[in-house]
Amino acid sequence: MTTGPRAQTRERLRRLNVVTMAVVTLATGTLVVAVTARTWPQAVVLGAGAIAAFVASVRWTAVGIPRVVRPCLAVTAAAWIIGALAVDAHAAFYGVAVVGSLYAPKLPRRRVAAGVGLVAFVAVVGAVKVLTAPDGATDVLFLFVLLPAGVTVVMVGSLFAGQVFYDLVEELEDTREREAELAVMKDACGSPAICTTSRDTPCTW
Repeated sequence: MTTGPRAQTRERLRRLNVVTMAVVTLATGTLVVAVTARTWPQAVVLGAGAIAAFVASVRWTAVGIPRVVRPCLAVTAAAWIIGALAVDAHAAFYGVAVVGSLYAPKLPRRRVAAGVGLVAFVAVVGAVKVLTAPDGATDVLFLFVLLPAGVTVVMVGSLFAGQVFYDLVEELEDTREREAELAVMKDACGSPAICTTSRDTPCTW
């Protein structure tokens, strides 16, 4: 099997995705901290979530989920809970939205359930904030529920679409490999004979 071109294609896609995600994640995380942090506790919580999201994006791979994802997911989830319920940082959902969106589409099964669960987690934490808010419930509802959940839905949808694109590329690579193998077997027959798909079985006439 010709694995060289396929491995090179996968590596190029991986590098392109990693560079793109790392740059976007770092820039967006820095902007979130700089624009929304009003106190040092908010800056610390937002910074922890942004750093964990950046680490998870840098360790992204085309196949499989690295070990660093679980601690990054735990840190970003805690950042959202603390940010929403303790330090009033409505942008603290950013980290968990990034990490969850990056890796939910890569799960071997129940991908959609994971994406829905991520959105639900973000919304539920925000809803708890709304229920405990003394006043201004309308503003709190928008900042801690509608905005975070909406952004998370967009991110999850975008990353699922990216995974579908990658799967299509993999299928194209598989098709090209099969066509190359068939071409080699036909050449080995030396005539327009009907060849079987097995390498170990001789051509049939």
